[in-house]
Amino acid sequence: MEFPLIDGMSYFITPECAPENVLEVEGDNIDAGASIISSLHHGDNNQRFIATKITKKYFVLTAENSGKVVDVSDGKATDGTKIQIWDYNGTPAQLWKLKEAGDGYFTICSKINPDYCIDIPEQSPESGVKIQLFKRNNTPAQRFRLTPCPDAEIIDLKEEYRPLYEQWKAEHPKNKNNNNSSSGDYDLIDLALDVADTVGDVVDDAIDALFWWL
Repeated sequence: MEFPLIDGMSYFITPECAPENVLEVEGDNIDAGASIISSLHHGDNNQRFIATKITKKYFVLTAENSGKVVDVSDGKATDGTKIQIWDYNGTPAQLWKLKEAGDGYFTICSKINPDYCIDIPEQSPESGVKIQLFKRNNTPAQRFRLTPCPDAEIIDLKEEYRPLYEQWKAEHPKNKNNNNSSSGDYDLIDLALDVADTVGDVVDDAIDALFWWL
């Protein structure tokens, strides 16, 4: 899938399970570690996130109110892990990719493990719920519409962000004999999940065709 966002554009991010809400940095907090919540849409800067394309698939989301980025706490791909803002550091904990979910919605998947994505706990429609990382399950809790902010100007952060990403890659070379996490580990997980998704789509299409002919 081609990158579907405008590089450098600010977006409102609306959960399918809570269509009156958007993602927000809680309390307009600018400190590293501040939570991201699902909250009623009011349009302030703590609800606006700049999308910066870093690789062909992956991008960074930067909170306009602080300049900090959307981050997986402790870099752990486990159910219930906190999603927060943090100073940009170029690691997979801050890189995201979109998977089409239909009807203009996307799943926002983590580079740590693309089978884990941003999730609204219990598909809650309430305002103030803290978002989390959770294994992909294709429910409305994990489907989001990204809408360009109508008055936004393009903000190019690539020159600032790319060097730290390249530095992380250089420090984590693709090395099968390395017991520590490497860029190769993340790439292999990503490739395996892309293949699985493609096979799943082919199977679904075949089943649809079979039922059409019956």
